Amino acid sequence: MHKFNLSNILIILLCLVAAAAALFLGYQLYNSLTFPTTPVIQTSSSTTSSRQISAVEPVYTTQTIISGLSNPWDMSFITDSIFVYTQRGGEVRLHDLASGEDWLLVRPEDVYVRGEGGMLGALVDVDFSENQYIYTCMNVTGPSVKVIRWQLTTDLKRIAERKDIITGLPSNASGRHSGCRMDMNQTGHLWVGTGDTAIGAYPQDPLNLGGKVLRVDRDGNGVDGNLSDPFDPRIFSYGHRNVQGITLFEQPINGVFGFTSEHGPDRDDEINLLVQGNFGWDPVPGLYNEEVPMTDLAKFPTAISAIWSSGFPTVALSGMTIVGGEQWLAWEGAVLTAAQKGSHVRLQRYDADWNLVRDDLILKDYGRIRTVVQSPEGDIYFLTDNGGGKDLIVQIVL
Repeated sequence: MHKFNLSNILIILLCLVAAAAALFLGYQLYNSLTFPTTPVIQTSSSTTSSRQISAVEPVYTTQTIISGLSNPWDMSFITDSIFVYTQRGGEVRLHDLASGEDWLLVRPEDVYVRGEGGMLGALVDVDFSENQYIYTCMNVTGPSVKVIRWQLTTDLKRIAERKDIITGLPSNASGRHSGCRMDMNQTGHLWVGTGDTAIGAYPQDPLNLGGKVLRVDRDGNGVDGNLSDPFDPRIFSYGHRNVQGITLFEQPINGVFGFTSEHGPDRDDEINLLVQGNFGWDPVPGLYNEEVPMTDLAKFPTAISAIWSSGFPTVALSGMTIVGGEQWLAWEGAVLTAAQKGSHVRLQRYDADWNLVRDDLILKDYGRIRTVVQSPEGDIYFLTDNGGGKDLIVQIVL
């Protein structure tokens, strides 16, 4: 048996004091260090573009909010806890995170479900507390595509009024290239990305709404600043193939309103700046010639090139959001873009000249991902798109 005398005890105590002092000094030194930071891109949740953000990566887990879905397509928040979401099969539903209640709002009789088509985009009006408006974009019998404004009852249980605000959008009977992602800025302008329906003449046609980005008011009318004659007054930009994602800055940055994502043929999915002009897709001659470049600079020298392109193969980019909130640390100001075929979410950051400075893949264990959204409280959610009743709405939890 070991015996400890007084001198042994004093030596042990001195060692413990020295260790504690070293830990304290190390902690003070760590707090005094200045870590690299990155400028913030101004977003709907971040109002200071000059502020610096952390380079520390957030540590997160995921939590399934709803399971057993089939092809959920979009979601948008009414309050901090209540959101609307769509399933391509035709339903518009509401869900209350606080109570867990989930209810059918509407399944329109005229929804047309085929292939990529059906009940697609969903968006809550920025002034919902005053007007009770939500918007959906869907394929309808005919076929065509419509953007519909729904006014909800005050208890959020029923539809008080339906108004079809954009009609006559082209649609392929197969549902191919139906587009239909939406966003709204603080002035109440509704932005709608459309698909070319696999008809080669549509993207460059100034009067056809296929293969375009539209900007309209709440009644579906074109707004000042859109393209002028000979273009339909609702058209903001043209020469697109199949816009699948759109996300807006809080305020335009040097004429850039936000980002869009777009499907390429067998190559060159794109992330584009949301600016006015021709994006160069012109799949002719022939009914639909997919051998041409996504941005045909030989035919259109002033066409707007993508800021990011997948090359070969494509990853099927879809819905997107710009991360706002200091709690997201190094993610703040980054753009998150869902990928279906790629089975991931792409986390990217661009500098002030729109050069890519970060490009990481996250959330790679969920199969096809349809979209990523952020709630008013700053929480981030994503929707899977695997079909067969196996789909989820999932929250990223810090």
